[in-house]
Amino acid sequence: MTLRERYRQLFLQHYEQMLLLARCLLHDEEESRDAVIEVFTLLMENGTIPPHNQEKQYLLTCIRNRCLKIIRHKNVKERANRLLAENEVTDFPLMEENYRDIVQFAEKHLPPLTYQVLTLRYKDGLKYQEVAEVLGISEATVYRHLAQAIHLIKDHFNKL
Repeated sequence: MTLRERYRQLFLQHYEQMLLLARCLLHDEEESRDAVIEVFTLLMENGTIPPHNQEKQYLLTCIRNRCLKIIRHKNVKERANRLLAENEVTDFPLMEENYRDIVQFAEKHLPPLTYQVLTLRYKDGLKYQEVAEVLGISEATVYRHLAQAIHLIKDHFNKL
């Protein structure tokens, strides 16, 4: 059995259980599907195969951790929004300048499809599945383009 066939088998065998756990944690169908796809995409990109006799536990732990990361990210955004609302801060020159720098870098240095995926996901707020449908690509490809974009942007701005 090839590695690709092994991932397919794991996906088919454990998808429903992973999706159920993600739904319980995230309370959002599309976000849950995105989380499961992200877990399998990361496993494939890293060449990770769960231990044979612990596949279910390993994959459920992966999806739990991914969902917790998503929840933490949401909590940070909510806290920031609350703080901003409380302080009624309306002047963000430094944030706007940083944002403009990132957008300019992305426009100039990212491949066109990667830039388009990044824009649809973060500027337009589309979910992975929606981005995939708009561009006619798979959700896994959306994830790979986003990972590439974020990696390139981080690398560039961490060097400054």
